[in-house]
Amino acid sequence: MMMPPTTLSPLHSEHVYMIVDHNWQITDLSPSETRFSSTALKKATIGDSFWDTLPPAFSEQLQKKLWTVAQRKQPFHFVEKLEDEKSLLHVEMSFCINHTIILLKDKTCEIEIEEALDAHIKELTVLTETSHDLILQEKPQQLFDTLFAHLSRYLDLDVYFNYRYSESGKELHLMNYTGISADIAARLHSLQLGEAICGKVAAEKQMRIAEHVATNDDRSTKLIRSLGIKAYVCHPLISNNRLLGTLSFGSKRRSTFTESELQLIDKVCRQVAAMMERLFFIIELKEKNNELISSNELLLQAKQEADKANKAKTDFLSMMSHELRTPLNSILGFSQILLLDKKQELTENQVTSLTKIVHASRHLLTLINQILELVRIEAGKPAMTLEKISAHEAVTSCIKLLAPFAESKHILIHHYATAKQVPAIKADKIRFNQVILNLLSNAIKYNYEEGQVSISYSVQSDHLTITIADTGFGLSQEDQAQMFKAFYRSPAHASHVEGSGIGLTLVQQLLTEMGGSISFQTADGIGSKFSVKIPLYRPEKE
Repeated sequence: MMMPPTTLSPLHSEHVYMIVDHNWQITDLSPSETRFSSTALKKATIGDSFWDTLPPAFSEQLQKKLWTVAQRKQPFHFVEKLEDEKSLLHVEMSFCINHTIILLKDKTCEIEIEEALDAHIKELTVLTETSHDLILQEKPQQLFDTLFAHLSRYLDLDVYFNYRYSESGKELHLMNYTGISADIAARLHSLQLGEAICGKVAAEKQMRIAEHVATNDDRSTKLIRSLGIKAYVCHPLISNNRLLGTLSFGSKRRSTFTESELQLIDKVCRQVAAMMERLFFIIELKEKNNELISSNELLLQAKQEADKANKAKTDFLSMMSHELRTPLNSILGFSQILLLDKKQELTENQVTSLTKIVHASRHLLTLINQILELVRIEAGKPAMTLEKISAHEAVTSCIKLLAPFAESKHILIHHYATAKQVPAIKADKIRFNQVILNLLSNAIKYNYEEGQVSISYSVQSDHLTITIADTGFGLSQEDQAQMFKAFYRSPAHASHVEGSGIGLTLVQQLLTEMGGSISFQTADGIGSKFSVKIPLYRPEKE
């Protein structure tokens, strides 16, 4: 019984089984309808010649080969490339007594997959090597030379140029290169935006490809054409939307790049851009670090010189103060003896003169003692005895000492708080008295005739604040900025108000040593308020 004719119609498949008789006529076919994914068999029916089913790409040489091996009557197989140079056909033949079994396999897709895998592995190798070197390298020259060495092995490259973009000059500067002489590099050192291919890439921030450069009439390729480059690709280096420069590769042996090669270059350039930003950041940090080191060395040298000068000043002041205090005490002592001596009466002029001597001597002795105290603090030799003292009692004592001075200017001192209302503080008694005496003395000295001075107290959680307010001259902005500097005197009052310019400096440093602080409020021509903050006394728990 005759089987109905079977046609070979286009259905995608990778293999076809055929059975042919000794005349090469098809007697069976599986699958019944088929076509290769890359080569198509001609339509045929069972009973047609096997040769009529072959695609035109099969040559007479293939037919002769099949005839030759068929005569041997032994199983065999081979792979034949068709005339289109793209398709590969795997042929297997097994011979029986009355027929031959033929298997046709389309190897084209399999080979393409293998080639794609090889290409992918090659690309991954390049990217991996590039990433590894980018991470290790910290010098741009080494980075690009190493990168070019990897890429040139796979892409037949001969030259590369790396330009860095200058944001200040709005131009490109050649930083690294290979494949050109130093003279040519000097000529190519700077490019304006839009000049040549690299300049255009930087201006447009888009990759540019130049192929068949030898026959290319584009004016932008004139430069690379003069260097004998046949194929050229330039890529912008951009990281975080910031243009860092350009990186370009060229070949003198080939005229084109494949799509996969361009994709590989694109990926590598993106890696390079990210790493370049890191490198530039590291370089900038190193430069700033070197600047800081230099600045620190200069500052250290200046500090050493200042310390040396300060020590010399301190030693000098200490020596002079001690040398002055001894004869001054003698002058003061003998002057007081003469004033108190009842056996020898003095004239009114002599009494007046001796009184002035005593007054001036006491003032000078106070100044010397303040200088010695300042020297002691600057030398870091504290002699503090922090103990429980009555702040109210100390302030009252200071008021009594300065009462004659206040009366001489008709200044009224207000001190209404009682001892019970003011808690005890923890301080050095002598130093605390120095602080209050200085501030009260200033409140009287820098006050108007018939002015007023008031002392008030407020208690915080662990501190007592003593505020000394006056209705005096106040302080200008310039005075406020300089008032705690040693030996500073207000230009407005230095000529008619006695003082050394040490008092407030000493007050601030003494309070700091006792764990306290000083603040002020003032208005020029209206008066000032100085607030002393000192720790409260807290009994130690056993």
